[in-house]
Amino acid sequence: MKNNNENYDNQFNGYSDIAKTGWNKLAFNNLTPEEVINYFYSDFPVRNFKDLLMKFSQNNNMESLKTQLIDRFVEYKGLDRDNIRRTISGWLSGEHEPKNRDDLIMICFALDMKENNADLFLRHTSDGGFHLRNPQEAALFYCIKKEKNYFETQEFISKVDLTYDEDEAYSEEKLTKIVSNAFMNISNDNEFLIFIDENRSNFGKLHNTAYKNFRNYYDVLAKPDDFAGESRNMSVKDIVEIYLRMGVPGPSAKYHDALQKMVRLNWAEETTIKRIIERKIDVPRKLLLLLYIVTEGIGVDSIRQQVYKNEAEPLKEKKDYDFLEYASAEEFMSEHATNISVMLKESGFSVLDPRNPFDWLILYCLKPDDNNPDPIMSEKLQDVLERLFAKE
Repeated sequence: MKNNNENYDNQFNGYSDIAKTGWNKLAFNNLTPEEVINYFYSDFPVRNFKDLLMKFSQNNNMESLKTQLIDRFVEYKGLDRDNIRRTISGWLSGEHEPKNRDDLIMICFALDMKENNADLFLRHTSDGGFHLRNPQEAALFYCIKKEKNYFETQEFISKVDLTYDEDEAYSEEKLTKIVSNAFMNISNDNEFLIFIDENRSNFGKLHNTAYKNFRNYYDVLAKPDDFAGESRNMSVKDIVEIYLRMGVPGPSAKYHDALQKMVRLNWAEETTIKRIIERKIDVPRKLLLLLYIVTEGIGVDSIRQQVYKNEAEPLKEKKDYDFLEYASAEEFMSEHATNISVMLKESGFSVLDPRNPFDWLILYCLKPDDNNPDPIMSEKLQDVLERLFAKE
């Protein structure tokens, strides 16, 4: 059998052993919902924004990093230095994080990130890395690739026609792959201009692969089989309230602490899902994770085909997710974790991170234990969430 644990470990991209500590706590312990919540409020090694800045800037001196960010942002934005200092001090103290994607991209320039680090930084701090089907982001990423500074980048972009037909519809064609392959062959400014002209009909701001994965899971819920063997259509409201609410309060509710706010952020709501279906907004990373848990990975066959297509081992059928088919609970958890991380990465998101509280909670739902060797993942998640939001 394929060593999925090794496969999974390779997805940490050089993170410290702290991340693996979170994995091991799940893999080698049978935790109750109460123990999960206690861990969140006591020993959980959360990866904060400061940690990510330190990692991706490769600057181990906090004061030097702070000064560099302040100097560059004052230069880039032309704003009052005291205001910039307060904002950046808040980022580094954990008081708040950047909410604006433009600020996150500006940080990539301010810290002189190379292309791989810049893309990974965006994946970990926002809902996805540089989206090459978005010509504006393709231009920014090209300039980072060519090591242009912020002002050189602005000057370059001002001279490029980045317009395209923004009335996009979902396409089964692998447009992102087509655009990405073309982008990788660019070596100079003139070739970038040719790339823009040749791919104008392929551009769009929404992620097709993320939407495809969303529909794989969502359609399973939208047309379930009833006990008579007949299918019925469920409304978006039904799906949200029956499958996705899980004890999490609605958007108007008040929360008591940072953990509750973090879990509630971007939670699946009826309006959001309707806009996703209408292709008005992109699919959030958290929604894909929720749908995977609710459907228990039933929609991952096409992804698994890509993961194992070069392997001699034949593909497993859905029934092989039966815990009894696995040598250990850790192997069962690792198999699902690998599938989730592949799905996230292909959708443009960061892979599962055991130092992210919500990701760790997802991993908890994948783990069978002695008392529940064949867990219903969504029930495990709901048990924890109901307790979490009952806290005063």
